[in-house]
Amino acid sequence: MPEHANIKDRLVGAFSSLRLAVVLLIIMATVSVVGTLVPQEQLPLFYIRRYGQDTYHYLKLMGVIDLYHSWGFRALMGLLCVNLTVCTARRLKGVYRRTMTPVVERAEHEITAMRISNTLPLPERADVLTRALSEKGYRIRQAGRCVHGAKGIAGPWGDMITHASILLIMLGALAGSLGHVGTVNVYEGGSAVEYYNWNDTADRPLGFELCVDKFTLQFYPAHLRIEARNRGTGMKAGLFDTREGGAFMLPGTEYLIVPERMDQDKGEVTLKVYDGGRLAGVYDTAVEDGGPTAPPLFDYSFDLVSHEAPILKDVASTVRMVRGGVTLDRGIVSINNPLKFEGLSIYQTSYDRDEDGRYYSGFQIVRDPGIPLVWSGFVLLLAGLVLSFGFHHRQVWVYVGDDRSVIGGSTSKDWKGFMREYSGIVKTFMQEVEP
Repeated sequence: MPEHANIKDRLVGAFSSLRLAVVLLIIMATVSVVGTLVPQEQLPLFYIRRYGQDTYHYLKLMGVIDLYHSWGFRALMGLLCVNLTVCTARRLKGVYRRTMTPVVERAEHEITAMRISNTLPLPERADVLTRALSEKGYRIRQAGRCVHGAKGIAGPWGDMITHASILLIMLGALAGSLGHVGTVNVYEGGSAVEYYNWNDTADRPLGFELCVDKFTLQFYPAHLRIEARNRGTGMKAGLFDTREGGAFMLPGTEYLIVPERMDQDKGEVTLKVYDGGRLAGVYDTAVEDGGPTAPPLFDYSFDLVSHEAPILKDVASTVRMVRGGVTLDRGIVSINNPLKFEGLSIYQTSYDRDEDGRYYSGFQIVRDPGIPLVWSGFVLLLAGLVLSFGFHHRQVWVYVGDDRSVIGGSTSKDWKGFMREYSGIVKTFMQEVEP
């Protein structure tokens, strides 16, 4: 045997061994435990406060604070991918041979040695067995004295597809570790052309200008307590418990009052006033006499006595991506609703105001090239599981001798179901040839 062939066989044997897979999985599990115990990708100050300056130095040197982006972890994932690929490739030939080019012709003693077999009389009536197999959905092949029936050939391929799906998911995770995560804060009405890359702890160009045209805070409707007074007498006309979007009637009038919007910062509310079903005006409790939009010659005034603390519902930013003065794309970024642009995912992750009261949005900039591979892997995994559990590869051989026939079979899964089907085939033969 040539020396290079021997080396090749040794390498294939080493990379396809179950022992290697177990060792790699144990190492990966250990790394994952360390990654769980030691917080990942935090600011240096976080580690210094928790562990001290010297410990932080060693943790950073060993890559413990960013394990999943380290070259050691990537090498581990790569070895596991190679192991799975070689194992799958070695099994592929056998699965193809078993399903696409099965052994049709078998000796009589080979069939009788199978886990389930029977000897039947009247070999000249073996066509009854062939017909019964065909009626059960078996694909029939003949060679010499043998008849071969097979069904469920997709089943063994389910295992191959499952292996391929796991490989795709792992490759996706490996590709994802080559991506990056960054953050940037942008004022409402402002823009940014750089972001802070947490992987290499440096400012990096976005490749475009990220503009924030509008910033919006959405709150759940708040419960309100509103006091109404008669403007002429100063007498209280009523104290009403309602909520934003609710409504109440002023006693003894046809006025319907609808709290439209509360200013969370000023603690004031805007009220729509309907007179007999017609909008008469809008009363603003922040302005004396309700402001210029209040109903003319209105006899009532309103005050927001109290309200519940606002509960934030959503944070949204209307953004544009601009390059060379040209708007390339625009959209709304909100919590759990990222915007995709040129391979980047832009997430709304935070917001705040500066000392002047100006709002700014906090964005997370993520590039993960492994996402398509991971999603493809999950789709393949589902398909592989359906094939593996929904299709059972069953084979039946019939040897037609001079004075008898021998039938036997095997299945990849579900022996109970196969034995019921096999018994039905034999029973059909016996009922037809020996009524």
